[in-house]
Amino acid sequence: MALQETVLASRQRDSSESIDLKLAEPESPWPFLGKWVKYKEMVGGSYIFQCLSCLPKITEVKVNKDTKANLKSHFNRIHPDTARQVDEACKANVGTGGRNRKRSCQPDDGWSTSKKQRPMSIAETLGIMAQGSALPQSTIDKTIVRFVVDNMLPLQVVDSQSFRDMVHTLNPKKEVPSRRTLGRRILKTYEEMKDSLISKLEQVKWVGTTADCWSVDKKRYLGVTVHWLDPNTRDRKMAVMACERIMGSHTHDALTQVMNIHRQFGIEDKVTMITTDNAAKLKKTFVQFVSDLDDHQEEEACSLEPEGLEPADAPLGELIADSLQCQGNTELEFIAFDDMEKGGEDDIIKLPRQKKCAAYTLQLMALAVIEESHMPGAFKKAYRSAMAKAQALWNKQETSTVFADTLYKAINRRLTVPTKTRWNSLYDSLVVLNQVLEEKKDLLYRCMNHQEDVTVFLQQDIDFMSEYAKVIAPVANALDHIQGEKQCYLGCLIPTLIVTKKKLVNLMASGNLQFCKPLVNHLLAALERRFAATFEDEECLLATAFHPKFRLKWMGSSEETMVKRSKVKSLMERKVKEILCRTDLKTTTTSSSENKEKEDYYASICNEEDDTAGNHRSTKSKAAQIVNMWLQAKGTESLADPAFNSEKVLIELFLRYNTAMPCSAAVECLFSFDKAIIRAQRSSLSDENFNMLMFTKGNMLQNLV
Repeated sequence: MALQETVLASRQRDSSESIDLKLAEPESPWPFLGKWVKYKEMVGGSYIFQCLSCLPKITEVKVNKDTKANLKSHFNRIHPDTARQVDEACKANVGTGGRNRKRSCQPDDGWSTSKKQRPMSIAETLGIMAQGSALPQSTIDKTIVRFVVDNMLPLQVVDSQSFRDMVHTLNPKKEVPSRRTLGRRILKTYEEMKDSLISKLEQVKWVGTTADCWSVDKKRYLGVTVHWLDPNTRDRKMAVMACERIMGSHTHDALTQVMNIHRQFGIEDKVTMITTDNAAKLKKTFVQFVSDLDDHQEEEACSLEPEGLEPADAPLGELIADSLQCQGNTELEFIAFDDMEKGGEDDIIKLPRQKKCAAYTLQLMALAVIEESHMPGAFKKAYRSAMAKAQALWNKQETSTVFADTLYKAINRRLTVPTKTRWNSLYDSLVVLNQVLEEKKDLLYRCMNHQEDVTVFLQQDIDFMSEYAKVIAPVANALDHIQGEKQCYLGCLIPTLIVTKKKLVNLMASGNLQFCKPLVNHLLAALERRFAATFEDEECLLATAFHPKFRLKWMGSSEETMVKRSKVKSLMERKVKEILCRTDLKTTTTSSSENKEKEDYYASICNEEDDTAGNHRSTKSKAAQIVNMWLQAKGTESLADPAFNSEKVLIELFLRYNTAMPCSAAVECLFSFDKAIIRAQRSSLSDENFNMLMFTKGNMLQNLV
């Protein structure tokens, strides 16, 4: 009896222990797989499962908690019959179970039992994608393309192990394209950008372009940019159209063929004006093939300035002089459009009206005034003495690292050094130098005294540089305004020149000039001479007149200006009337004519003259009323519809005449990319790929796609 009780107690104890063991079994992180595997435990960052399909053989499978790849691989190799069922169960339960679930078998060590939240990625933090969503491979590909193109890197950078390690560190699951794949994607991006640009240009009515040539690494290139105004906001937009190689001689024939890219983008009939520098060969191109030369351009192309030409303008003078005097074999060839049309439409070379870069003209004006032979000797002596010492100081800072470090420690800054391509950089450099001489002259002199090839400034030199900077400040400020991209419209050119002239006149009237009176006089004379055609140019006058900020308020009240004001006002009324007439013709319906014919069968011939005269008078009076209200309104900085009195005709005229750019600074900025592309490591880059990279990089900065 006692033995039976002992055996019964032992069985009950074993049964209770079995129940306790069952209760202590850990919870599976993937319960949907319980039919095929049994969860055992967690070791480090991996789960240990026992395969039930391998029984009676005990087989344990170690699976990473972030993926089921090892588990699927086991079933594919050992149990191919059930592998499909396991795979379907995994797909049906994506995201269930989890690495952050609390395990009953895990020790309570303070961190394993607490639920952790995955940190947000950079894209999620910036709001580019929703939190918790996976970053697609296409986004990675576009980012790599932008990175390579924006920094102008060789394509083989993606083949380097360090680049691949960087991408895999950010996201181990993403792939890095090969060099050839990257090249195909850049080409695809280029084609998409080009199609996008063509689509955008189809939606605007007028555009303006800028063009310029430059040489680098024994190669010549022509860059062209396009500019337009948003019809709704009137904000300025720009894009790069091409940066193509000019083969052979840098002649007007080669330039003409390359500039025909207007046709490629479908804007040959939309370009109101193309802005270039004052180069002779570009000028000859437009003299031969421009679509509509106006009177000012014809006079400019067929006459020479009596005052003498600067070196930069001399080739153009010689070119035109030879043709006018009929000496030699060189003659300008004016081609009639009737003769050109005989060769077929595709053979016609059609260029828009040319506008000389106003910033380039201002720079030529400022440089030429200093070098003119009729400048007084006292001014030249003071100028050469001060500028020679300043230039020696700038050169020393650029060539000697020891002097540059010593100077930086003494005055706690580096001097601004002028560049050859930007005249207003001379003004910026003089402003900094004058400030240092005023505040830290002793420290500067202490550094200069230890150098043999640098001479300290005399008080006369300091006075001259201070006065010279004050005199050229209006010209430098005008350059800054004209070269602006976002807010500079063609209508801003004439007001900028008038403000510059008034500032120079006020400086002369102040009586505080000791050295630079001759400079002010010659600047005023050069301003009048070089921009005389601009003040008479119909396009520039209308661009200013239809700008809400200026209208005709910039004109004075003298008798001469009142006559000119009346002419410009009449011109404005004529332009408004032309648009109103076109609008009336579009809105006239056929039904109204049929109704009149029903009332009077002969109305179409008897009343035609009366209707035409009446419509003409009403349109003319309406145009005059619109212009009068426009000119009487107060000037405003806004370009919204209320600024134009909500008149669509005024908005259309503003867009028509202010689309063009007053200077070609935009295309010159394009050439700054060449240093990143044309280098020894990329000497084998083809001309087509060079144009593609320049186009893509330039339009990436403008967020074209």
